[in-house]
Amino acid sequence: MRTKASILIVDDDPKFRKTLSDILKAKGYAPIAMVKGKTALDRVKEERPAVAIIDLRLPDMEGLKVMEKIKKRSPRTECIVLTGYGSQASAIEAVNLGAYGYMQKPYDAEQLVVTIRRAIEKREAGEALKRAALETVKAVSSIVEASDPYTSGHSAMVTEIAIEIAQEMGLVNGQLDTVRIAGPLHDVGKVGIPSSVLNKPAGLTEAEWVMVRAHPVVSANVAEQVTAFQAAVPVIRHHHERWDGTGYPDGLKGEEIPLLARILAVADGFEAMTSERPYRRARTEEEALAELEKGTGTQWDPEVVKVFLKLRKPPTKRKGKGKRKRRK
Repeated sequence: MRTKASILIVDDDPKFRKTLSDILKAKGYAPIAMVKGKTALDRVKEERPAVAIIDLRLPDMEGLKVMEKIKKRSPRTECIVLTGYGSQASAIEAVNLGAYGYMQKPYDAEQLVVTIRRAIEKREAGEALKRAALETVKAVSSIVEASDPYTSGHSAMVTEIAIEIAQEMGLVNGQLDTVRIAGPLHDVGKVGIPSSVLNKPAGLTEAEWVMVRAHPVVSANVAEQVTAFQAAVPVIRHHHERWDGTGYPDGLKGEEIPLLARILAVADGFEAMTSERPYRRARTEEEALAELEKGTGTQWDPEVVKVFLKLRKPPTKRKGKGKRKRRK
């Protein structure tokens, strides 16, 4: 049985909320009516509505600001501005912020229902395209890793760790989706590098280093060819930058490096250190965590490392001092 699409209504007019909720229920939707922008945003955290219908004037904040925040927290939610205070300027701003539609009160109920249905169809088409994009990403990643048994499963593990960190840092769904694309694609640029170079036990020559250091750019160029991968391009390109500015390809420093790239760098570093390679043994998890701590503030973002250590290190047990006697 298909789940009813939830429709968020944010409006301070009780009569409007009741009437529209009844119309939507009759059409098979699940309306969620809210008076204030803040409570609506809190609800969006719990339930990603298919569509949000928002008035421009709300008791606690501007409707366009609410819409902007909804799009950040739930990028797949399609927003429709429905207001009695419309203007050309607000209509333009709404469209620029990503509104699917802009309508004025008094509204035509049937026209609004049609607009909602089309917004949901757009959302579903977009979700089908993400799914297809992720399948493509996984396929490309598996082709790259198939040529090198030592890195088999590396990208999948890096992605899993990066998502774990991103979730702990409170990042929203759109950013997590970007990680899901960037993770499997971050090393596809290595496909043109001979395995004899990638797994060379001895030190690399300058020419070989040039090839290796070029792989983030090549990987980013591959991702750039697909419209659905655009948000992941800077993450892929900059996952070998270092916090102190000595990384590659662009020598970015500190917060100049995109946050998701900093997260991917920690995940990539940890997974690589704990995996067996022809030129070195796999480190234990404890050794790898110690290495991350050592590189905090030079190679890796201190905050990202701190979050990851919190996730992986067991809590320190306090030494027992015996039971405290009760005062009688």
